[in-house]
Amino acid sequence: MNNKLKTPANRYIAVNNAIRAVYNFDQKDPSVFGTSRVASLFNAAQYARAAYDLRSSGKIVSTPKLIESYFSDVPKPFFLFELDESKLSHFIKLYGPDTMRANIISANLTENDYWPLVTGGACILETWGTRLLDKPILKNNPGLRREVLLFLLQNAPYYSHVTGTMIAGSTAEYSLMYDETFPWFLTVYDLGKKPGLTQKEWNVGIAEEMCKEFYDEIYAATQRRATMVSGNGLKILRLPFADLRLEKEGHLQSWFLEYRANLPPEFKEFLPKNYHGDSFLGAHVRYTYVGPQILNIVKKRIAAIGVDLNKFDLHVRTKQDDHLTEGKRINRILLKGIRGEDTGFLEKYSNICDVAIYNWHMHNWHKTQNGFIGFTDLSFKGNIVHDTINLATGHNSDPKHEEDLWDLLNSPLRLHKGNIDQHFEYLDKYLKPVYIYEEIASQIIGLEKRIQKLEMKIDTIFVHAQGRGIIRDILEEFAFENCNGSKKTIAIHSSIIAEAFKNKKVSAELKNHFHKLEKRYGKRSQVAKVSCSFEFFKRLSNELTIEVDGEIIRISLPMEDKYSGLLKILANELNNEVIEYEHQANAEKIALTQLQKEDEQIIKHGHDISFHDIDLSNTKPTLFPLRDNMVFGHAVQLSFDSNISDFIMDAQKIEDSNSSLEKKRRQLIQAMQQVLPIIKTYIRIMMGITNQPLPLNFNKKTYQPT
Repeated sequence: MNNKLKTPANRYIAVNNAIRAVYNFDQKDPSVFGTSRVASLFNAAQYARAAYDLRSSGKIVSTPKLIESYFSDVPKPFFLFELDESKLSHFIKLYGPDTMRANIISANLTENDYWPLVTGGACILETWGTRLLDKPILKNNPGLRREVLLFLLQNAPYYSHVTGTMIAGSTAEYSLMYDETFPWFLTVYDLGKKPGLTQKEWNVGIAEEMCKEFYDEIYAATQRRATMVSGNGLKILRLPFADLRLEKEGHLQSWFLEYRANLPPEFKEFLPKNYHGDSFLGAHVRYTYVGPQILNIVKKRIAAIGVDLNKFDLHVRTKQDDHLTEGKRINRILLKGIRGEDTGFLEKYSNICDVAIYNWHMHNWHKTQNGFIGFTDLSFKGNIVHDTINLATGHNSDPKHEEDLWDLLNSPLRLHKGNIDQHFEYLDKYLKPVYIYEEIASQIIGLEKRIQKLEMKIDTIFVHAQGRGIIRDILEEFAFENCNGSKKTIAIHSSIIAEAFKNKKVSAELKNHFHKLEKRYGKRSQVAKVSCSFEFFKRLSNELTIEVDGEIIRISLPMEDKYSGLLKILANELNNEVIEYEHQANAEKIALTQLQKEDEQIIKHGHDISFHDIDLSNTKPTLFPLRDNMVFGHAVQLSFDSNISDFIMDAQKIEDSNSSLEKKRRQLIQAMQQVLPIIKTYIRIMMGITNQPLPLNFNKKTYQPT
């Protein structure tokens, strides 16, 4: 292996290829944001560049793949591996070994003649946290939302905060971390409100102090990480957004006038002529990404604390590569133009400002002193940790119950300063799998999921059949009784329909079924050709009444003799559906019985195994595929260490080999046994669990390929 890795460029290419292969492994179409978010980012730059080239030539971009792949922060991106060997070696020497996890760069970083001020930053609430706090279970319960907010802040920084802040370890003497206490404390204050709190118990000052404490911790962790990466005493400077004075000194307003002037005519009607700074605090963040004078402003502010940054001629913002875009909708508007449904979106001041800024940036990126590096952040099961609410399932859906919410928050999968021991216990499980347990467990899990889905499907079919059967019987009773007036009432006992409509409001459910008769059957030929059908459905909509009197339900329908034939036809249509549902349910029951027999046979096959040792949970450690392996996810973030980058390449070769699954597992466990102690040491130091520096000779080459 080592003979092929003589230069930093050779090693980067080999490691990047291995990481790329792991996340693309067995993916049907990883080229866009589909099955694996991480895989898509390893395939996006060429499509993003094609989108930029088309738009720059005045053409409309309509291909979904190009729109989804576009990076609004980096209009013309390149993969780092596209540099020739000389430029790539220079790049790695300049930015340090943490570039092993770098993936995407802006076009102006493809040259050698610049000196970069490497910068980064972190949001107090990561994307998963802001999504969670906006879910109904918390949005509709301010007290619980405050409790969860305080839980998140007390456990911060999360490990993904640390990995996601910046590329660390540049050889350029100084790097810089932005402190976003402002404007984050305003958001934290709003989220922390709940009825009954006094001004003394919760105010803006308390929220601001909590945010300052967070940035104290994330700054210290980032500095520790940089020291481990570089070992050269690199100093990371800290600069609060408030100290940039972007608003006070008019930088945001002058930028507003500039990007407004660059807007195409069809956009200008949405953006007011007058500047409203308080309506778009996000402009402070955007300015540190692409603002035209950000480098000069930073130099001036840092000079005030006695540090000379005059040698730096490029402000390079390093970000997680999934954060290099403002999303599919803004991409589409920029590349394809405005649609009718965009009007409401663009009428919001902050949204039209975002569009205006990134339209300006698309046309002016090459005129500023700003560059970008996008890097691969911590991932699990092909999902980005900072972007995913439920790491076990990969879903961002709403927790339905408070118990589910706290299970999610206390999961050992999401590493933070309060659960390091539990997270390490979880990682240790990767070294202790029992192969037969895993085989049987995986089969049981798969069968149980299929059985549960089939049972739910059968229940749903049964409910549909019951509902239609009830309406059929009611219509038949109306149709076969004599009618002396224009309306008829029948009474039924609630026990007849109790099972079908349990836990539901009976009158509302019955009304819903009757009102859907026209939608379901009105256009069918047998119904439509009845001359009075239109009249009946119209009267049904207006005259249907349902009254519940204890256990008696009275149903009144418009009824004349001429309607009898129509009601019989409707009852027959409903009966046909009931029969079809019964056939469908019987077929599904046969399939269910077969699956249950398979399940019993598998369990019987492993009767001599101690099943309490089998982990059937969705957090169960999985060796393969590697993208589902948390140890491999950590390794990517620590790939600056040559032992760990050797492990990455070795692990990928194991996964891609034609060996038996048992042999692959044995080899991977041997490989992980070598690097897991190294990973734990790095994490302990980064998270501040120990004040001890790295042991002497810690970085000595010890990894042996398996």
